[in-house]
Amino acid sequence: MFIKRNRSVQGGKTYGSVLLVEGVREPVIRSPGRPPKDAPIKTRVVHHTLANLSRLPEPLIALIEQYCQGKVPTGAAPPVHLGPCYGVLAGLHALAGELGLVAALGPDRSAKLALFMIYARVAWQGSRLGAVRWAEDHAVAEVLGLEAFDEDDLYRALDWLQANQERIERALAPKLEPGAAFLYDVYSE
Repeated sequence: MFIKRNRSVQGGKTYGSVLLVEGVREPVIRSPGRPPKDAPIKTRVVHHTLANLSRLPEPLIALIEQYCQGKVPTGAAPPVHLGPCYGVLAGLHALAGELGLVAALGPDRSAKLALFMIYARVAWQGSRLGAVRWAEDHAVAEVLGLEAFDEDDLYRALDWLQANQERIERALAPKLEPGAAFLYDVYSE
């Protein structure tokens, strides 16, 4: 494996990419006919791109390049910055979209805060202050488009939910055919 750096100029603008590439030796397709007896098999090296590293920070690319060259760096490891956790919120947001919850709540900030509280309750069950702290490690801005918020914002979103409860319930209620009824059991011991 090796790092391949590409540069090109198109329309007066310079573009570049950094690729992680692997060279693989493959047999060459021979011409028709019978090959000579004991003829060596001809091969060629074909490059396969394994990953596009263009968006990684340069120190990390340099570290990957050293490993590809067989040079294991000595001393302290370079600092690696981990981004926010994305998967949990993205998965819950996709599910909420399929269930119609995102559309029922609407696009404004209070609706997004309400969605965040739902996701936080499902993924991490704690207080409103704990949910705000939990949000610091998760991709709330990337998934929901929410910038910084605190527990007071969440309490205001609860007030918004109460004021819009009937509209949200109507949007989420299944559309009944004429004559249909819901039956449910309220018996408890």
